[in-house]
Amino acid sequence: MMWPNPEDLAAEILAHRAPVVTFLPSDLQARLPLLRVRSLGGSDDEITDISRVAVDAYAATRDQAWDLARGARHDLVDRPTATAAGLLDRAETEVGPQEIPYGNRAVRYVTATYRLHARRTAAEAS
Repeated sequence: MMWPNPEDLAAEILAHRAPVVTFLPSDLQARLPLLRVRSLGGSDDEITDISRVAVDAYAATRDQAWDLARGARHDLVDRPTATAAGLLDRAETEVGPQEIPYGNRAVRYVTATYRLHARRTAAEAS
């Protein structure tokens, strides 16, 4: 593994907020609230991996979804973070939280896109 998996990195940072998944479960409504992280590609400069990651907040109410999305934003852009998945040097908000109609009125959905700047740990670099 050259750089940390951006989904694993984000999931570890966000896990204290709500359960984190990388795909939506078929029983989504029964498992609310939850966060989904999705890798959207990115680039690197041979030292730092700059991944685009969507963080989707799902909850039973609009207020809960927004609170979850804002909390996730705070956790990611707050400071550099060392995790078991790797080192997050910094995160930038590319597209801030926005509510998207979900199609099921019992589920509220707020999404945001971040750029995660991560690098290998010393053990992975050798």
